Amino acid sequence: RAGHLTPAIEDIQGYFSVDPLATKGDDCFFLKVAGDSMVEAGIFDGDLALVRPQAEAENGDTVVAMVNHEATLKKFYREPGHIRLQPANPSMSPIIVSPGDGEISIVGKVIGLYRRFD
Repeated sequence: RAGHLTPAIEDIQGYFSVDPLATKGDDCFFLKVAGDSMVEAGIFDGDLALVRPQAEAENGDTVVAMVNHEATLKKFYREPGHIRLQPANPSMSPIIVSPGDGEISIVGKVIGLYRRFD
């Protein structure tokens, strides 16, 4: 979710083929974006984000993260004493997770985007 944190629920809404070149052979999945926290990164409500599952992220990666069992899509930054999940929307605040504040895990890295124009 590219907005407020939402409970993570596996909700398979369908399937479609993707060229293997887009996934580089990785076992990827699409996540439907809900919200406007990533609009300045060109990720809009209703887009399908192509996510490569991985547990680690580099600073600046766009990731799907679980924060206290809720999913969010943000830019990842590991900083001294905390992790910052930064929206790409100046009207929204980052999510800061410090040790002891709660659980955070990286679900995967966003490696592509699919958008319908109708």
